[in-house]
Amino acid sequence: MAGTGARQIAASGVRRAGEFRHLPKADLHVHLEGSLSRALLCRFAHRQGTAGLRAHDLAFHDFDGFLRAFARVCSFLRRPLDFQLAVQALGRRLRRDGVIHAEVFFSPQVHTRRGLKYADLANALEQGARLVQAAGGPSMLFIADGVRQWGVEPFQRLLADLERHPFPSVVGIGLGGLEEAIPSRAFAPAFAAARARGLFAVVHAGETGPPAAVLEAVELLGACRVGHGVAASQDGELLRWLRRRKVTLDVCLTSNRRTGACPAGRPHPLAGLVGAGVPVTLGSDDPALFHTTLSGEYARAAACGLDDAALRRVAGQAARASLLPPHARRRLLATLEAAWRAWRPEDG
Repeated sequence: MAGTGARQIAASGVRRAGEFRHLPKADLHVHLEGSLSRALLCRFAHRQGTAGLRAHDLAFHDFDGFLRAFARVCSFLRRPLDFQLAVQALGRRLRRDGVIHAEVFFSPQVHTRRGLKYADLANALEQGARLVQAAGGPSMLFIADGVRQWGVEPFQRLLADLERHPFPSVVGIGLGGLEEAIPSRAFAPAFAAARARGLFAVVHAGETGPPAAVLEAVELLGACRVGHGVAASQDGELLRWLRRRKVTLDVCLTSNRRTGACPAGRPHPLAGLVGAGVPVTLGSDDPALFHTTLSGEYARAAACGLDDAALRRVAGQAARASLLPPHARRRLLATLEAAWRAWRPEDG
């Protein structure tokens, strides 16, 4: 992405998700809990003998409302098998959308608080990922996402769980929730310990927080990728720093609109980030809650002003920034580049 200029970003006209569905893609920012369809939630509710979802149960109009809806969804995951089924359902959803690799956040603290054991939960994810792969993919890696507002001590317990119960597909640790709740520096020792144990840091920052949160995620927590990071667009020096450091921002367009992170009526900063040479990927974030797909995110990126060449580079960046081993990353990049190089817009 480095060196991409504003001249390479031009309005591409109205595009539809179907134009991108047949193209292989990688989604590096998708939350397992936020991918659960209403049908699957109702199935879980029926088994549990609890009330199903009412029409307004998952409605929200701002970031706080979104967090409440996310918590409501999490309450339906009550046994390890539910997590396996959720992974399988997500795998089918992604495969239909042309996604061949996904890096999936899950929120173990939410579930261990309710009595689930981390080892059982992670084993279920691993089993689900194996079944998804056997059924034709996509490949899946997992990132254990901590909850910032719950504090440092619970986060350290999460890290201890990851150390005691390592699973091959759980390769990263993150931090989400309310950005303003606790300063990043408080989590710095825990993240340093996580990185020393071979875990990648992928941190939510600059979604609802200030540009400084993006800098702190990288400098203090060692993030190799930043989830969202759109606040960086407000600081030209930070954009230049991100470009020099080759820090990737995983941008989620629909999510930013639905949560109010990027208010309606203002242009989304995606085109400015790409024009500044910052490495960018697109993610579906919580696709069931936001009613989107990764193909839909590419269509929205075109509406934001990315031309076809820029969209190709964004697709390739997802391979370059993935947490796959080097050989698998190179293979993914070769697959994506070959398909997107051959792509003509009329193909869709």
